[in-house]
Amino acid sequence: ANAPAGTPAGAPARDQINVTLGKLLSAQFVRAKSRDAFVVERGALAIGQPLQMPASGVALGVTADRLDLDAWRRLFDGVHGETANGGASGAASPPVSAIALKAGQVQLLGRRLTDVEASASASATQWTVRVNSGQVAGDFVWDGAGSGKLSARLKRLTLDPANEASRAGARDAVEKLPALDIVADDFSVGPRRFGRLEVQARND
Repeated sequence: ANAPAGTPAGAPARDQINVTLGKLLSAQFVRAKSRDAFVVERGALAIGQPLQMPASGVALGVTADRLDLDAWRRLFDGVHGETANGGASGAASPPVSAIALKAGQVQLLGRRLTDVEASASASATQWTVRVNSGQVAGDFVWDGAGSGKLSARLKRLTLDPANEASRAGARDAVEKLPALDIVADDFSVGPRRFGRLEVQARND
């Protein structure tokens, strides 16, 4: 490949980073020289599954027996909070544009999901997510513009009766609640089936 304007003669226009940790984790990133720094063109990070490089963007693939997304969410909230409060931000991480997830058990907002398969892709300010699990099956669209909006068209939505963990997760979610547009064809709470659920809400 030709070096960008201003790149010294003989300097590489691209490089590739490969990382492996046994059979647990593998990663690959292709970077291109842009002025005085390298910028990730495409890449992939795989945990518990084979690495699959996308044609563009950065893909994350995870296969695990158990996955606590609440813990990861708190970790990233802490990192973002430190940066916002004047901490050293360092080089910007490449944005993830696609996610593939498979797990026997997932903890999210205090709720436990089982036999989870999910895929997500990003475009502009939106994330499109498809989920199939024992409790939730259907499509979500997250629009991050403004205060945010979560839309969902679900075939199935089953909630366990609230326990202490789920109430704590719900309280945390309410503080940041976006606009909601949710339709579930089959809605249940524990053994009680309520049929079709429709939710239209805006956080004022």
